Amino acid sequence: MTIGTKYIYRADGTDVPVADGGTGASTLTDGGVLLGSGTGAISPMAVLADGEIIVGDGTTDPVAESGDTARISLGVGTTDSPTFNGLTTTGNTTLGDAAADTLTVNATVVSTVNITPTTAINALAIKTQEAAGATDGIVIVDSADAEVAAIDSDGNASFSGNITAANLAGVLAYGVRWDEDESSPTLTRLGTLANSPAAASPGNALLSVQSQMRRCVLSDAGVVQYYLKADDSYNRAGIPPSVTGTDDTGTASKLSDVGVFTGAAGEYVGRYVHDTTDDVYAMITAKDSDDVCQ
Repeated sequence: MTIGTKYIYRADGTDVPVADGGTGASTLTDGGVLLGSGTGAISPMAVLADGEIIVGDGTTDPVAESGDTARISLGVGTTDSPTFNGLTTTGNTTLGDAAADTLTVNATVVSTVNITPTTAINALAIKTQEAAGATDGIVIVDSADAEVAAIDSDGNASFSGNITAANLAGVLAYGVRWDEDESSPTLTRLGTLANSPAAASPGNALLSVQSQMRRCVLSDAGVVQYYLKADDSYNRAGIPPSVTGTDDTGTASKLSDVGVFTGAAGEYVGRYVHDTTDDVYAMITAKDSDDVCQ
């Protein structure tokens, strides 16, 4: 209804324009956010999906965004690898959750990092792989970036400076102590073996020296010729007896078995023969042209 130049709107009539205090729209999206359009009708946005937020650019209508798009719009990084200027977390924090994930730290450490495990696990485990051309996988430096310690991917460690008796006793050294004045002294383990019972072997994992010791055959010059089996010093490690048979010569200090000792002398000389009848061993010192070893 018109009164002069003015309008009176009634229910079920036409849409009331924005200029007259209306929305300019007949319907509004249920749950949608309303956007102004100047003197034009209000524009409703679609219902936001789970995780979506409204992001504006200062010029055009705001839009709904989520995920990486929303994160980048909010200034949290410009790619899928954002950079944080300081990060504080509480509770459990997971950095990477796949075997291929990596964590790279390029910074100068200016404070102490305290790692306190809550269960019986390693406090800190570092898996490293040396880069091409590198000699060490992990390098520890001091405040002047001078190398203090280095560990390669095989677990070999090197140190610069001095290793004091105090840290040597608890980290690298082990041994036993006893009273020489006693005829039957009680042995006390020291260093890394301090908590191991004296009546049993602590195992190779704690015996860094003894676990590397192996029986071997040396030349007159002291050069290792080959290593021996751990439970049988007559046979080379990793090489089982290659010849079995019956001695058919009947000659003292000689061994023959038709069709057996047909190789070069170097295949037999220096190796041992086990006489299973008398359970004795003897080293082969020569081989003649008749395929007889002695």
